[in-house]
Amino acid sequence: MSCKTKTFEFPGAGQRNNNESIGDFCCTGETANGKRSAAKRFNVLVSGICEAGQPAFARVKSSIDFAAAEMKPGLTRQTIAGALEFTVTILDVQFLNDAHSRFWMDTIKIKVDVQEAPRTQSAVPLRDSELELLSAIL
Repeated sequence: MSCKTKTFEFPGAGQRNNNESIGDFCCTGETANGKRSAAKRFNVLVSGICEAGQPAFARVKSSIDFAAAEMKPGLTRQTIAGALEFTVTILDVQFLNDAHSRFWMDTIKIKVDVQEAPRTQSAVPLRDSELELLSAIL
């Protein structure tokens, strides 16, 4: 297992969808009306292969959600999608009001760190004596 982490900063490090499918995601383009938009929540969609080093395997989708009121530079959230762990950090955001109830969508900047998810340890079967002791304790 490799612990190498890849980092991406958005906007700028990705590829615009331009209303086309890219990987598992589709159709998010750019707003064309020139007006600013504000939002109450920010959601980062991610997907990862089920088995590290096996890109043909099925993919698992997940997301990381942020509420405007809690967003501030340095706030970090994580999720696991398949064999990958994603860590999203808020780098910058500007708010519509002092209550931070909504943020300007064109101001949010994030960093996404991607690495192999830690593997869970396999369960080891209990011996009969351990099972009897566990039953007695319960």
